[in-house]
Amino acid sequence: RAHLPHDAGIAQLAGGWAHILAGDLTRALELETQALERLSVERDPHAHAAAHAGRAWALAEMGRYREAEQAGRRALRLAEDLGGGGLVSFAAWGLSRTYGLDGEIEQALEMGRLSATHAATPLDGVLAGCHVGWALCRTGEAERGPALNALPCYSVTRSGGRIRVEDFG
Repeated sequence: RAHLPHDAGIAQLAGGWAHILAGDLTRALELETQALERLSVERDPHAHAAAHAGRAWALAEMGRYREAEQAGRRALRLAEDLGGGGLVSFAAWGLSRTYGLDGEIEQALEMGRLSATHAATPLDGVLAGCHVGWALCRTGEAERGPALNALPCYSVTRSGGRIRVEDFG
């Protein structure tokens, strides 16, 4: 049992993301909103940004693009205030998805590229590259998309029958 509002907020944040992945967007939105009511931006700005990002994802999937953009921009501002890195990549990736779903392809590309620029892990880089490619596919110009090894931070190479991700830091 969560005994502090913050603990309950973290549980709601995690539950919200689980519901997003399960496709229960209404419940996800409820949980992410409740998480924001309990989480203190001063105490845990990372969790606060993740909750805004979760709201943005759910709203975009529901077709509520302007609300999704507002929530995604809040997540991005918090992430930038925290100094960038992976959280900026995550927030920009979500905005790229929002804009892509709404047909705003140039903005989707801009956010996808921002996400790639701030990729802190191989997964961040791959997800950013996928969203840039996804946006370009929606324009019919998939060939303009980056090859995975052209992402700013990471390259995939074939070695010894395995795929390795190398950090060029």
